[in-house]
Amino acid sequence: MQDERIARRYARAIFNAAHHQNLLSEVDQSLTQMAEMMAQYPRLLQLIHNPMIPVDVKETAVLSALEHAEMPELVKALTILLIRKRRETLIQAVLQEFEALFDAELGEVRVTAKSARPLDEQQKQQLIDSLAQRTGRNIKLTTEVEPSLMGGIIVNIGDTVIDGSIRGRLAHLRGLLAAT
Repeated sequence: MQDERIARRYARAIFNAAHHQNLLSEVDQSLTQMAEMMAQYPRLLQLIHNPMIPVDVKETAVLSALEHAEMPELVKALTILLIRKRRETLIQAVLQEFEALFDAELGEVRVTAKSARPLDEQQKQQLIDSLAQRTGRNIKLTTEVEPSLMGGIIVNIGDTVIDGSIRGRLAHLRGLLAAT
């Protein structure tokens, strides 16, 4: 809980600085690029999160990784600041908090939908329309295929989960039967 508050403060700070410099979109793209880079190179993430590695080594590694990426200095400065303050484990949380702030600024919400089979374009559009009507916001939909669902769909909207999967319904039914 404390880490969430700290991550929110850092995200708010970079959001305000980016807003002031009219760089919101660029910072959002750069933070997304950084998150993808960290997912692509898990050894870099392990190095950053290792408390035994000296701060200057972490800084050098991160600056080397970001060297060829065209990013606003704000993003690089934030990353270095987090490392120097020994808050490097919050990098992902700060990125997520910034995305939430940026989406709110644009009146959008990010939604992840997991289904047993890939959704076709018509199904995606129906889901977007339905969620937009429920939330009153523009929907940025990401879909994932998860065969273990058997059928149906699980939708994540921020902290809210809507479980319309067959697996979820069976688990609910199992719970009801066990309670009787």
